[in-house]
Amino acid sequence: QTPEQVELLGMTVEELSEENAKQLGIESGIGVVISNVKSGSPAEKSGLLPGMIVQEAERQAVSNIDTFKEIINDIDQGKGILLLIRTSNGSRYIFLQEN
Repeated sequence: QTPEQVELLGMTVEELSEENAKQLGIESGIGVVISNVKSGSPAEKSGLLPGMIVQEAERQAVSNIDTFKEIINDIDQGKGILLLIRTSNGSRYIFLQEN
């Protein structure tokens, strides 16, 4: 069964499974995981990489892929989106917008 995916500005995110979470050493149920980043895309230029976790979008907690979809459907993607990204070095905000 293929996990549901959402694409945004060159990055593909999917549900953070318990398996993924274990591999990354974090709890599942917090955020969605970036599974793919297109080269040359706004996501890549912002420094996003596969395996990073999106914990918040527009300062709203992202608990799963459905929450993420709701948040990005409500915003004007042309104006960009503020994401809280968790990496192995901790969390940081990244502002993602079209090139």
